Amino acid sequence: MHAPDEHLRAIQSEVLAVWRHVTRFQERSLAALRAVHSTYRRSAENLLAYVGLRQLDLRRLQLELGDWGLSSLGRCEGHVLSNLRQLMNRLDEALATEAHARLPGGHGELPDDTITRGEAVSLLHQHTRDLLGPRPSHRHVRIMVTANEAEPPSDEAVAALLRAGMDVLRINVAHGHPALWRQLAEAARRVAAALGLPVRILVDLEGPKLRTTRFRSGPAIVRYRPRKDAWGRVAHALKVRVLGEQAPGAPSSSGEPLPIRVPDAWLARLRVGDVLRTRDSRDRSRELRITEVAPGAALAELRSTCYLINGATLSWVRGAHELDRCLVTGLPPRAGFAELRVGDVFELGLHTEEGHPGVRDPRDDRAWLEPPRIGLGLGGATLELKPGHHVLLDDGKVEAVIETTRGDLATARVVRAAKNRVKIRAGKGVNLPDSEIHAPALSPRDREVLGEVIELADAIGISFVRKPADLREAIQMIQRTAAGRPVGIIVKLETAYALKSLPELLLEAMRHYPVGVMIARGDLAVEVGFERMAELQQEILWFAEAAHLPVVWATQVLETLARTGIPSRAEISDAALSVQAECVMLNKGPYVTEACRSLDVILRKMEQHQFKKRNLYRPLRISLDVKAIPPVEVSVPDVPPPSHAAGAPASSEPAGR
Repeated sequence: MHAPDEHLRAIQSEVLAVWRHVTRFQERSLAALRAVHSTYRRSAENLLAYVGLRQLDLRRLQLELGDWGLSSLGRCEGHVLSNLRQLMNRLDEALATEAHARLPGGHGELPDDTITRGEAVSLLHQHTRDLLGPRPSHRHVRIMVTANEAEPPSDEAVAALLRAGMDVLRINVAHGHPALWRQLAEAARRVAAALGLPVRILVDLEGPKLRTTRFRSGPAIVRYRPRKDAWGRVAHALKVRVLGEQAPGAPSSSGEPLPIRVPDAWLARLRVGDVLRTRDSRDRSRELRITEVAPGAALAELRSTCYLINGATLSWVRGAHELDRCLVTGLPPRAGFAELRVGDVFELGLHTEEGHPGVRDPRDDRAWLEPPRIGLGLGGATLELKPGHHVLLDDGKVEAVIETTRGDLATARVVRAAKNRVKIRAGKGVNLPDSEIHAPALSPRDREVLGEVIELADAIGISFVRKPADLREAIQMIQRTAAGRPVGIIVKLETAYALKSLPELLLEAMRHYPVGVMIARGDLAVEVGFERMAELQQEILWFAEAAHLPVVWATQVLETLARTGIPSRAEISDAALSVQAECVMLNKGPYVTEACRSLDVILRKMEQHQFKKRNLYRPLRISLDVKAIPPVEVSVPDVPPPSHAAGAPASSEPAGR
């Protein structure tokens, strides 16, 4: 027997051992298949085969298979047994041996319904269509856009998004209210019908996310600050509305300053050029000059920063004469917060409804007379904190470690912060990656609003899933509320705990049809660490492909472009990688339509080069433009031979490093 035959027989033996391991794992897990939806039966069998395959270290075998021009099993996620069978057939042909027995355990013939590569692709496309709607005419990856829940949408804005490439509108019920959610869904469907374009609605439940509770309010003080240039000079005076004491007048936008209240009798007599004079909280004289007057209102300009407080005296001056005085009223208290930096100790209260900022020692800015207390809203969850557990506040802006615990109160020390001082406010996310958390998959608020949003939704997003049992409870509640109306489910993967049981979660989700998964990279990266995020998002993609389930690639896709109108180079590369998923999610922003249009172009171009993990070789202009590469004359200099040629030992470093 020739040496090549011996090598091939050794490879053949290893491949057969892989086959037997995979099929025996399937046999041991058959009970898990009984509950899956009939549509997913074959997909679930393939998922089990893939789980068995990924229990093995195949790296050396894959390299050897590649050396022989055989399948290296590197793209077999959707059709594991078919790929193994074809590989064994090629080995049998090369060695001119009889076909191996190939039933689980190594006896008999391979079942006829083993999924082929083409069938795997077909199943994935079918499941994606049923969940996310028909395939766009010019690409297969869908685009999901998060609605702006701050204000009702205009038909023009919705039409612009649909024309830019939006296929799915995401409504996040963590923000807004039922009437606004209904407006968003109805506007999307109405405009899509008028344009003759399909659209699906995803209603994203908030889930049992841990958040900071409210803080004790700060003083009633408002800072009015004109814009300054690089030299500290006022570039534009700040325009402030002047209203009566009872007139409604909340700022019409986040950038507009709070109006100043004066007696109603003043408004009828104010003139352009009049001055409202006061002394602010720092005892500095400040003037607001009236520039416009209208019935029941006026507009004033401020050219110096002013910290205004309730009870400050406001003088109405015309020329050299003071006409009247009043006291400033109606300024709201400042929202409370806790300011933390590296080394600070704070208290974390599991049942603290109101936190407080703490009191620093005036003699030592690094010491506390009373440490800050941060309340943790559990949202129906229960947990136990232990010394050594990590606490991540505000999407990881602050990382702390628990030092001591006492009942429902723990003390923690800050070990990392995004900047020198980080302000932690109410409603910010809290992640406890080391702590075992017991929480229902639907929060109390989710249960409250589910009945109002179920009829709006083509699919429901379940957030902060941890365990299969919790997911089952959530899906059953959604099914009962839907009362027979077909609705899809998207399982959001955003906790480290969920990844520990990913195959079980997928099989649990597959009891319902249709389902998909979302890689919610924001919270997931905070929990698992940013260093592991790239690796884990690929693993989720592979396991979902093995189950033929569509994946939504979410969080911070083209975020800088959506927010500022100008993309970063890194996020363009990230958007290009998202072509591996079946849907890509954009978050809201002033330039989200431009971001949607850019993502549409990126996906269309990348789909010509890649499908899932497979690189596609279309003709490249870089190559087509080259007719022939001309010869190049090279003059070789007279150089001495390398030192090891004369007897010195050669370098032991591997070639190509």
